Amino acid sequence: PKITETRMRDGVWEGLIAKAGSVAPTLSVSHLGVVLRGVEVTSAGKDGWLVRVPVPVETLADGVQTYVLIDTGADEILGSFSIIAGSPLSED
Repeated sequence: PKITETRMRDGVWEGLIAKAGSVAPTLSVSHLGVVLRGVEVTSAGKDGWLVRVPVPVETLADGVQTYVLIDTGADEILGSFSIIAGSPLSED
């Protein structure tokens, strides 16, 4: 399966897993080796599965913060997303 980012809004990252089937994938999302809470996987109909990841404020810091999405049932990394912040980036 492949995950595609759809948007980030109100502190929640969203993506779509293009995977057919009636059973939702078991998903884990981690940041610096710590598993995040509140990850939701819901049906998106024939398109696959909608993934919602609330990004904890305490994980945000200067630099690049990367979050890894893992299908724990298949023991496979589906993808990742990054958030970039901090004063060195203010001139970009």
